[in-house]
Order: sequence, then structure tokens, then C-alpha cells
Amino acid sequence: MQPRASQIATQVAAMAMSFAVGLLLGPRLCAPPPAEVEAPAPCPEPDTRIVERCPEEPPPEVEKPAPAKPVKPSRAKTVKRDPPLPESPPPTTAEDRQRLLAWARDQSISLQGCTRDPGTTYRLSVTLTLDEARSINNVSLNAGPDTLDEGLRRCLETRIADWTLPDDLAPAHRRLVFGLTL
Repeated sequence: MQPRASQIATQVAAMAMSFAVGLLLGPRLCAPPPAEVEAPAPCPEPDTRIVERCPEEPPPEVEKPAPAKPVKPSRAKTVKRDPPLPESPPPTTAEDRQRLLAWARDQSISLQGCTRDPGTTYRLSVTLTLDEARSINNVSLNAGPDTLDEGLRRCLETRIADWTLPDDLAPAHRRLVFGLTL
């Protein structure tokens, strides 16, 4: 049964190729011969030539003096340098990061009292700025494309600002960023 199928496939392919060749070459081979083209009538020679004015001669080229060499300044200008950057704090270890996130998760229970739309999930990015004493100095919330009404925003910021960092956690940076889902 297999040879019969290959014969049919070969015949179909040959027929498709001959059809394609016919489409490509048919208009060229079956087109009527081109009609004889008559030679165009020769243009008559003009009797007189009229020249209104002769072309002007180009002006003579003027030699340009060579550009003067730049004068070197007598004194180099001082470059204003920026002050050196302060030493960066040591990086937060993975263990400290996990402890800080666990602390934030434990503190997030206090946010349950803020009134919000039932059934709505809020995904927030929270940025805490700490002062020298490691207490929370500033709270910034970013809800992304979702919008928080002003009352909910104030309630969340006030409650987060009341959080206290435990003594055993000593973040290397004064700025903590984490995400919350309410």
C-alpha cells in the first residue's frame, strides 16, 4: 500500500510543478507577437539659433590664507572636582534581610484596623526611612496602578510610623523597602 501512496504523491507534485511553470511562462509563450513599431518621424532641423546671452565666465579663485595656529593658554584651567562620596554601609546579609521581612510581616497585623473596601486586595510597596536612633522617620506608600483613597493612605502611614524596630535588628541602611499585600 505504501508504494501506491508515494506514486500519488509524486504525481500530485509533478502536476503542481507543471501548473506553476505554466503560470510563470504561459503569458510569455502564448502572447501574440508584438506589432511592428514605426520609427518616429525625425525632428526638423531648426533654421536659426537664438542665443540671448553668453554664459558668464566664473570669477577667478581667490587664495585663502592658511588658518592661524591656535594660541596655547598660558595657564591650564583648574577642573572643579566633586567631593568624595561617603563610605557606603556594609551590605545587609540575607539572614538580616529575612529577619527584617519577618518583623514587617508580624507588624502588618496592626494594619487590619484601617477601613478598606471589602474583597479588594491592595499590593503596596512600603519605604521606611530611619533616623539615627533607628526609629521610623518617614513612611512612603506606593500602590502601583491601584489607587488608595486618602483616608486609607493616612491610616496606613500613621500605623506604620508607630512601628518600632526591635533592638536585635540593626539594618545596615537607613532606608528599608518591602512589599505588603492587604
